[in-house]
Amino acid sequence: MPTPPPNRRQLQRRLAAVGAAAVLLAAAPAAAHAEGWIAGPAFEVAEEAQAADVAAAPDGSAVAAWISQDEDGRARATFQFASASGALSPATVLGPLGDLHADDAALDVAAGPAGGFAVVWTTREGPDDLPAAQLTQIGADGARGTTVEVATGLAGSPAVALDADGDATVAWAGLDDGFIIATAMARRIGADGVPGPQMRLGQTYFNELRVATTPGGVAWVTWIGDVNRVARINAAGDHDGTADVPSDDPGNQPDVTAGSGGGVMTWKEWTSPEETRVSGVRLPESGSLLGAPFAVDAGIDAPTSELYDVTIEDGGTVMVAWTGSGESGVVSWFSRFAPAAETAERQLLGASPGIGESLPRLALRRGSRTLAVTVHLGRSAIGRVLARTIGADGTVSGPVDTGGLLSPLALYHDRAVQLFPVGNDALLGQIEPGPDGSVITTRVLDTTAPRLDATIPATATAGQPVAFAATATDLRTDTTVSWDFGDDSGSSRARVDHAYAVPGTYTVTVTATDAADNATTVTRQVTVTAPPAPEPGPGPDPSDRPRSRRTAARLQLTRAVRSGRTVTLTGRVSARATGEVRLIYRQLVGRAITATNTRARISRGRFRATLRLPARLARRYGHKPTITARYAGNARTARAAFTRTVTTKRMPAKRSTARRAR
Repeated sequence: MPTPPPNRRQLQRRLAAVGAAAVLLAAAPAAAHAEGWIAGPAFEVAEEAQAADVAAAPDGSAVAAWISQDEDGRARATFQFASASGALSPATVLGPLGDLHADDAALDVAAGPAGGFAVVWTTREGPDDLPAAQLTQIGADGARGTTVEVATGLAGSPAVALDADGDATVAWAGLDDGFIIATAMARRIGADGVPGPQMRLGQTYFNELRVATTPGGVAWVTWIGDVNRVARINAAGDHDGTADVPSDDPGNQPDVTAGSGGGVMTWKEWTSPEETRVSGVRLPESGSLLGAPFAVDAGIDAPTSELYDVTIEDGGTVMVAWTGSGESGVVSWFSRFAPAAETAERQLLGASPGIGESLPRLALRRGSRTLAVTVHLGRSAIGRVLARTIGADGTVSGPVDTGGLLSPLALYHDRAVQLFPVGNDALLGQIEPGPDGSVITTRVLDTTAPRLDATIPATATAGQPVAFAATATDLRTDTTVSWDFGDDSGSSRARVDHAYAVPGTYTVTVTATDAADNATTVTRQVTVTAPPAPEPGPGPDPSDRPRSRRTAARLQLTRAVRSGRTVTLTGRVSARATGEVRLIYRQLVGRAITATNTRARISRGRFRATLRLPARLARRYGHKPTITARYAGNARTARAAFTRTVTTKRMPAKRSTARRAR
């Protein structure tokens, strides 16, 4: 008989135990490098910061904002801009909070689909006054715009959304009729900073509102009244109507998402003491306020299950991801609703050993693919953020460790994990609230290869060096360059002179690689011709004695021993040989050959050299690099080349970190 899945109370106890251990943890171990994910902007959040938030635009730029105190203990709102490359502008104070303490302040950040940002935060003039909402718009280049007072008499936290024209829609709960009745309010602030009229949307029992807007400027606001409600604001900034949304379990905070495919309102509702359902309704941009409803059974409830995520594609397909309970513990699910579909199959997104996976977040990518991240809580006290890709047909690939780390105590914070689409890449924002303030960390999914410009000659003459040059640039990281000249030699320098020994046609490949292992390759052919014949001389001198023929060099590579990043090479050559032996180490890394070389001085028929591997080669074990030795010859010995393929292995334990190639 199968073991029944744990109920919510059992899962809550497990999560609490892990969270307690996290409080005692002094420091988390550094995450191993995960291919494609790199460190994002390192925002300089002030100590003891509160109400922190972050947002990223489709071009890769980002803004973080927070509430902190100055040297005199007065609260203030601050923001910092990061360009698409991750470069940070200086942190800039938006304004003081007046009499409002930092712990009581609220702040929200939004990014526009065409770039640009908006930050809304609360202030208060005196201890007996209600908070007011201030809005500052930030340009796509990080330039701060004017600050506008949106409203006074706030009863809750304001929320903001930004359209493609840079117009901001702000929603909040305001108090009316002698501070007795809370009213859902909204206001459109133009990109030029000019505010439109305040709009009364309807009565609210809960002081938290949600707002979302399409790129074209149609916005929706959702909240809880005596029932769940939604209001539409048209592209001109006018209130276009308010509708009650039917629900079997009203009172759960509804959320709203919008995009080029329209809007969608979603909420969780209980269907039994243990089980829940994700319900929603599509929101048309014109005409009827409510479109087709949809729902999926979410299964047995689990901790943090109220934190779910929704996306809507351009064609109207809706995807919902949530946390529930499975046979092994906490798992993440998703459902994909076709346009106008009311039901969809529930599919497993992520289930891992330990407590499980929770807090799913979604971001649309090109080609109808969706990037999904979850927080995996294993046996340690730190959660790891895992990433997967959901294909257009619903297939799930992965997981990949993003390198993001999160305390289990942060999982109950709705801003703990945020995922933003950045072209075909993504920015992962993590906000870790704590007793000493909030910390913002970011990771970037980098799938964009470097730009590579190469100068490769079409022709060359045997024995004469020719110049090769490559210029590689990457938006976010440094790059490395590797050359394969097609004659069993290569180089890791951007500019290099190379001579071909033998005429023929050679395929030259140059590869640029960034820190996320994205690579760009340029391949060209070089035709090498023989040098021109020397002009006839006066003929042989009868007094010259005949020269003896040159003997074979008998070149051999006898041993190759690897220790860490160094490879020691030894070999033998004829006792008559003099000068140097050139040693080339080549290995296939991905689809490109990476090479490095050195030279060894010949002494009494032997040579020895130590070669230091570049970082991309130093990480490779169990592969078969090729080592070539070349001797140019002298008056008594002929030139020679010797090549052998070896297998790199780790050395026995008694030799510590040494590795040997046999």
